[in-house]
Parts: sequence; C-alpha cells; structure tokens
Amino acid sequence: MKTDAQSKFFKGILAETNSVRHRYFHLVVPSLFLAYLLATKFISPSFYKTLVIEDGPIEYATAIVYFIGTFLGLSLARRLTAKGLWGWAGFYTLMSVGFLFIAMEEISWGQRIFHLSTPEFFQERNIQDEIGIHNMSGFRLLLHPAYIGIGFVGAFGSLILSRLGLPTRLLARLLPSPNLFLYFLPCFLFYLAAEVISPFTTVRYLGDLAAVYGGKLTVPHGILAVPAHILDAFRDLLPRWRGIGGEHFTFWRHQEPMEFLLSLGFLFFTASLRDDNWSSV
Repeated sequence: MKTDAQSKFFKGILAETNSVRHRYFHLVVPSLFLAYLLATKFISPSFYKTLVIEDGPIEYATAIVYFIGTFLGLSLARRLTAKGLWGWAGFYTLMSVGFLFIAMEEISWGQRIFHLSTPEFFQERNIQDEIGIHNMSGFRLLLHPAYIGIGFVGAFGSLILSRLGLPTRLLARLLPSPNLFLYFLPCFLFYLAAEVISPFTTVRYLGDLAAVYGGKLTVPHGILAVPAHILDAFRDLLPRWRGIGGEHFTFWRHQEPMEFLLSLGFLFFTASLRDDNWSSV
C-alpha cells in the first residue's frame, strides 16, 4: 500500500507536467543544470572533468534516476494490471525493464562497485574491457544513432503527432509531453553534432589523432557543409586556454550530462502517467 506521504511526493513533485507551474519547472531545471556545467567548465575544468568522467557523479546519478524510473514504471504496471488493462501494463513493464537494463549498464552491472573481473566473453568484445553490452563493438555502432532518434522523438514526437490528429490522451501515454523537450533536445543535438556533423569538420588535431587524420578531417561538403563550418568556427572561436578551445575541444567528454538529462526526461514522463486516472483507454 502506498503511504499518503509517498503519494503527495510523487504527485506534488514529479507529476502534473502539464500545469503552468511545472512548465516553468521543466524549463528552469535543465537550463540551470546546463548553465552550471558550462560555468564549471570555464571556472574549474578539473572539477568539471571529475563530474563527467566514467564512473563519476553524473553517471551514477543517471543510473539512480533510471532505478527510480524502474520503480515508478513497475508500480504503474501493477496498478494497470489491477484495472485489467493488460496491454498498457505490459507496455510499461517492458519500459521499466528497459530502464533497469540501462541503469545496470551505466554502472557496468556493478563491476567496479563489487570489484568484479571482466569475463573473457566481454574482454574479447567490449571496447572498454568491462561488463556491458552497449560498449560491445557491434552494439556501439547502433547506440549513437539510437540516441539521436530517441532525443528527437522525445523532444518533438508528441508535438508532431498531435498536429497529425492523434488523440491527446493516447500521445500522453506513449510519448513525453512537449513540456519535457529540454530534457531530450540536448541529447539529440549533442549526438547529431558529434556523430553526424563533427566528422566533416576541418578542425586541427594534435598527437595521435593528427597522425590518423593527417592534421585535419575531410573538408565539409553537401548538406552537412553549413552546420559543419559553423561547428568548426565555434571550436576555433572558443578561448584556447585551460584545454577548452580549438583542437582541445572534444565532444565525448560531455556525453554523460546529456544522458543524465535524458534520464530525467524519462523519469518525469513516467511520473506524469500516474496522474492519468485510466478510467478510459
């Protein structure tokens, strides 16, 4: 049985994403988070690196958020099962299992927490030599395009499909509300720039990367030329101090904050489903 305190917590803090108050909340939270990270990057790059490194605070926070999302999703599925809504219960159960899988992948299935050695199977296939599926070479090729797709659908899917006439209640049960777009948009833009646009920039590289690319990458061309030149100019205009600008600029160091925002988006989406009275399908 839920306690009154639990009910008030989830309804008062996490749910009601469509109210005016929560619209502002979901604009302010991701904006402040990104502003804090940007300020930290410029003021204390070493501390920023501590926040975003592998097995750092932000990655573990992402795992915790997905664990909470798993609990909320399974709780919702149980409630729907009691109402006889087996289809929706099965859907949210699968979603919750997905959250649990992501959470476990984020912490490498507890490998470093419990000091587990990497089995031979993963040693041969995981590019980071750790327990986990998403960093196996074959899956990794699909991971970043998946982030681009998920980020786009999470940010714009509900808005686009509502314009096509899909019922509002159905969309609210399937996709995040447009109010949550700032949790999904950064992930979409980050992986789009890093995976699709960045390889076509002409930014200079040093060290091993210079040897691989001959000092620069392919000159931008075609439909990607304009965004690639803009990204290249942005890199060169950044101040070249404290390892920030020019050839020192690297995308992959910043992926954990984007994935953390994505996890929050899924959490708030799952929590908002608890507000639906599910009296009709």
